Amino acid sequence: MSTFSPSTRVAALTLGLAAALWVGLWAFAGLDSLISEDWYHLGIAAEERTWRAAFDVARVPLRPLQHFAFHALAQLDSPSPGAARLVGLGGHVVALFALYPLALRWIGDRRGALMALVLFALAPNVFSVLSPAALGWPWRVAFSLLALLAFERYWSERRAGYAVAAIALWLVALGFHQGALIVPGLAALRVLVLGDGDGRRRFDLSPGLVAWCALACGYVVYLLFVRDVTGHGLKEVATLPPNVVRASLALFPEPLRIQAVAGLRADTLACNVLGGVLLLVPLATFAWALLFGSRLSKFIVLAIGLELLLPVLTTGFMSRYAYLGFALAAVGVAGVAHRGGAYVGAFWLTAVVWGLDCARDADEFRCATAAAAELIDVALEARERTPEGAIALVDVPERWGREQELNFFGIGLERALELSGGAGPWCVLRTWTTVYTTDVHAMAPEEIERREARGEFRALRWDVVGERLVPAL
Repeated sequence: MSTFSPSTRVAALTLGLAAALWVGLWAFAGLDSLISEDWYHLGIAAEERTWRAAFDVARVPLRPLQHFAFHALAQLDSPSPGAARLVGLGGHVVALFALYPLALRWIGDRRGALMALVLFALAPNVFSVLSPAALGWPWRVAFSLLALLAFERYWSERRAGYAVAAIALWLVALGFHQGALIVPGLAALRVLVLGDGDGRRRFDLSPGLVAWCALACGYVVYLLFVRDVTGHGLKEVATLPPNVVRASLALFPEPLRIQAVAGLRADTLACNVLGGVLLLVPLATFAWALLFGSRLSKFIVLAIGLELLLPVLTTGFMSRYAYLGFALAAVGVAGVAHRGGAYVGAFWLTAVVWGLDCARDADEFRCATAAAAELIDVALEARERTPEGAIALVDVPERWGREQELNFFGIGLERALELSGGAGPWCVLRTWTTVYTTDVHAMAPEEIERREARGEFRALRWDVVGERLVPAL
């Protein structure tokens, strides 16, 4: 008798459709030029003499497996943008496949697990999945989910092998991104809140969990007191309120995020009040789940808070940092919606909202990469016409998009031109002071005109309205 039951076939079909959706998004938005940090990391990898450089513990950031992936890409003969983006896409597909069995254990219902899978497939993770510079994120999330799944097996069967597997998978996740250090905390939180699902064994300190948390604490001590954490250390207190606001809104519709942040930043009281009211939407949702929700709902809200805490404390928060948060939220919504009746509305509302955001992000990403491809072509054509002397690229944007979360060319433009066959010298200038990490020089417009008149360089300027680099006459 076949064990491939109808429910298993439905799960396999849903997983296949979810993977196909992201392959389609890759084909739609991921085949044009690389941008910014993609070129930057690829250029660094191209200069490495050996793959062992990826595992140098002094390297910042500490993501050896991500660095190794870039080293492997750099060994290819001019890797195409589509090929480079397949690495992150593969990680996301693994994450989709890992979420279903984990959701099945947490929710305890196949219908709910399928709902969670569908929601996670629709979640707006385009920037994290299709940006090669962020290829560590999909694999970090994938191995984090696999580690939690192995821990579920350990918790239910108490076999040491599953604890070892959970820790091993977690170490791989750490190799892709140090943000995975919170995964043992998620496992501990799961034990504390869910126990055996009915509240029993909630304070059972199993040896596997204790060992896992001890290793995580040791890693935190290493990061804080031994290792140089330049660029990823604890932020000043003044930066925390805006980070908390953005983190609170990260899982909610993009238009809501934009209006809430704009309102809170405005100079008028009426706009501030509007922004505050919009901010109450996520805060009220989380409060309701904590006060009146099931044990699973309480666990999901606390787990999302723990997951988002690290970027809130250590960097300028962006909604794309909520990648694992979207997976957890998908389980939380499905855990409510699978009950049927009016609760199903939560599933459909989330699916529509996330699906629209995902489509908008895919289109935004496609426009950015197409603009980058055109920019590089225009610059290379200018170099053909001016084989000698410097060429200056003026006011090429740092960021792209409605929320300015996609790094367009804050760094890496000179590397992009060099790796595309454009001989230097190149000079990248901006007429404003940057607030982001950048390798661009600031220069007043009058100074640029004076130097161009003296023949120090030939300037190509960015057209803000047309979102393109204007070819020189």
